[in-house]
Amino acid sequence: MRKTEKSKSRRKKHSDKPKKARTAYMLFCQDHREKLMVENPNLSFGKIGQMFGELWKQASDEEKAKYEKLAAQEKIKHQYEIAAYYDTHPEGSSEESESEEEKSAKKKRKKPDKDAPHKSLTPFIMFSKEVRPRFQKDYPNETFGDIGKRVGQRWKELSEDEKQEYNKKAAADKDRYTKEKLEYDKKKEDDKVEATKQQVKPKKKLQKVESGSDSDTNNSKSDSDT
Repeated sequence: MRKTEKSKSRRKKHSDKPKKARTAYMLFCQDHREKLMVENPNLSFGKIGQMFGELWKQASDEEKAKYEKLAAQEKIKHQYEIAAYYDTHPEGSSEESESEEEKSAKKKRKKPDKDAPHKSLTPFIMFSKEVRPRFQKDYPNETFGDIGKRVGQRWKELSEDEKQEYNKKAAADKDRYTKEKLEYDKKKEDDKVEATKQQVKPKKKLQKVESGSDSDTNNSKSDSDT
């Protein structure tokens, strides 16, 4: 069997196999995605993801607990469903689990670098970080989603001049990130070069030791000959 045929057979899945349980963050994103996309139709997928990350950080412990509870319930449900699935598909248990292990090995995320610069924020995120605490204080019983609606509505009500203030802040933050990213990348490259030098040095020392031992051996031979 060719390699391409093997990879195709490994990727083949049963259509009735239960999907993986979603995390609390995934459930949170699902609830807020449509609203966020409507309010920011021109943002890229990456920027939308960044906004979700910021909104999740700003969510209250109570709001996060709600999604963590839902995620725990979904995980238990998935465990029952996947057990029932393998009861009816015993042939797929070992093969599919192997392919899943291979995938997880490939998709292992790199640990975030604490020295990496923080990504730049969008104008809306800057505005949200500024006004959300006020709304949370004024409406302590409202959910994260309800507060988000108030923030979105308030953003729409801003004049162009008021929005321009946040656009300037976001542009300055983008310049900050670009500069820090260049410095960060340069430092990483310099560290790699230095690490390579450190790896080469011991080899040179080893060669000197070996050459020294060879000369000692030659000297001892000449002494014995005499």
